[in-house]
Amino acid sequence: MPRGYAQMRASAMNQVFELCQHLIEQAKVQYRDMVWGQLQINPAEHLGPLPSQPEFNVALKPEFNADWVRMAHIRLHMVHHKYALPESSLSEWSTLDQELHELAQKDQKYQIAHAQSILIRDHELFNGINTLASIPHANLRLPTADEISMRLELIAQGVNDAPWA
Repeated sequence: MPRGYAQMRASAMNQVFELCQHLIEQAKVQYRDMVWGQLQINPAEHLGPLPSQPEFNVALKPEFNADWVRMAHIRLHMVHHKYALPESSLSEWSTLDQELHELAQKDQKYQIAHAQSILIRDHELFNGINTLASIPHANLRLPTADEISMRLELIAQGVNDAPWA
């Protein structure tokens, strides 16, 4: 679009925006169909449950995948909000925002220990074998301050015992 077009023709920009959204949705459907079309899995070769997240993401492994941490954190936060927290008037997204804001105030070593604790907890709960129904509600929680402190100590000692290591 030419410079200043959005300010001169706001209604036209709405149509451009809607067109872009429509094209993106179509591309998502085409991509999904293409991926499923390329997957040719012989049912006789499929053995057991899907792999756990760490096994599945080995190919993505730079040592520490930030998206992996984000997804694990959101998953743990959602089940923690649903099963471990007392009833709250805040939504799970509001409590997640508060937690992330508090985490951003911490130093880098604490943030790394927190991320590792999240990944370990996620791996323990969602290991490719457990189902949500098979996990006791008391275990559906975020890592505790003690667990994060233990990770801080291990980081200081240079120990790398995490499941993705």
